[in-house]
Amino acid sequence: MNATVFTYGEGQLTDGVIVSMPAGLTDRAQIFDAFRTSLPLPAYFGENWDALDECLRDLSWIQSERIFVIHQDIPALEASALKIYLNLLAACALYWEQHKGHELIINFPPESRKTIEEILGAEVF
Repeated sequence: MNATVFTYGEGQLTDGVIVSMPAGLTDRAQIFDAFRTSLPLPAYFGENWDALDECLRDLSWIQSERIFVIHQDIPALEASALKIYLNLLAACALYWEQHKGHELIINFPPESRKTIEEILGAEVF
């Protein structure tokens, strides 16, 4: 997956739902809690990567067209979990680029770009 699907501290946040991902997230439960706090996930959300992927590709319960997921830093997950998380976000953002109804904008701080590019490289899943 190519890291260019993300934005890096650029652009203006207007007209949309903002999902704030605070600095210092260290495990999946904290990531799921951050999503749940800002983006009320459906009751059926199953607290796993597949369920997050499913919810981010549905978004039928969200009125706003734009959803911004703003990271204060790269989550400090174990390497394989971080790769899964970044690939999941990239796949969901690409999904909404190809479908109508919503726009999913994933943002990281500019200084995280090189690290994310190293993790994702030119992978395609």
